[in-house]
Amino acid sequence: MPQTGQESLFRQHDGLPVTFYNSLFAVYIEKILFGNTEDVRSNMKLNIKALALAAATLWGAGMFLVGIANMMYSDYAIKFLEVMASIYPGYQPFTGFSSVIIGTIYGFVDAGIGGTIFAWLYNCFVK
Repeated sequence: MPQTGQESLFRQHDGLPVTFYNSLFAVYIEKILFGNTEDVRSNMKLNIKALALAAATLWGAGMFLVGIANMMYSDYAIKFLEVMASIYPGYQPFTGFSSVIIGTIYGFVDAGIGGTIFAWLYNCFVK
């Protein structure tokens, strides 16, 4: 009989529900109960490109939103933008929309490089 709907949530695999195998805790229980000696963390590597792109997008969007908010409300995040101006050469906040774009580009590139280095180092330690 084919399983549909909620019945598929209760499929059995070696006598245990499939949902049991989907938990991280289950991996360690399997290791204890069944003598699985393979180190499960050895396969947990980060996708370098994906992490770099995610970090770049988040930080670039953050810089963009803070810059736009500062243009709308002139007292918003003044200290943050001054710190970013001290880190990113050539970035001068409070000078209009072009400074928002420059800050966004700086943030995107900076976090992309940082995310790449972080993922690469993480993968080196996981080996």
